[in-house]
Amino acid sequence: MRFVRTAVIAGVASAAIAGAALAAHDRSQMMLIALPDGSVEHVRYEGATPPQLVLIRDTAPDPFGAAFDPSSAFAEMQRISAAMEAHAAAREVGDGAATAAARAAGAAAASAYTHPLADVHQTKHIVGSAAYAALALELDHGGDPSIGDAEVRWAIEHVPAEVREVLLQMPARQAGKSRLETLLYELDAGIRSQTLPQDA
Repeated sequence: MRFVRTAVIAGVASAAIAGAALAAHDRSQMMLIALPDGSVEHVRYEGATPPQLVLIRDTAPDPFGAAFDPSSAFAEMQRISAAMEAHAAAREVGDGAATAAARAAGAAAASAYTHPLADVHQTKHIVGSAAYAALALELDHGGDPSIGDAEVRWAIEHVPAEVREVLLQMPARQAGKSRLETLLYELDAGIRSQTLPQDA
């Protein structure tokens, strides 16, 4: 049960890391925010600088009680639906940065479904949202790898201890050939060792 609780905390932290994912649409920009409950919020804005957002928990009493508690079947279906919607959006968008941003939101929503299996594929539930967010920002800036590397460094610097604890229970990722595989590897290795990738 402790692993499940830690995995949920890791999922929430991954969702917070993925909040930086951006997607372009005409003159306006769209930021996909993966919320702690697994849902995805779309925020449109104008200009080159995304708005600063702060998530504040509503402390008002819930009039519906446990029916919509985060552990209820309704909430579970909402989290699954949010992950599926983000993955569907990634397939429908024709822009690389927007696709990566949608995948970041989907990975963040799916992070709560990390299995307690010691399998390298499960590491993508933990570092996938940050890797896709870094790739989205990089592609949005003309494919400049220094942008993605900076986002990876930020994610490593801000990773909660719970995320690292869950990641250490999984096998380490190996370096791959694609840019996404490189970002996944750098995040995995950096979180495990708490070291940052070197500037390019």
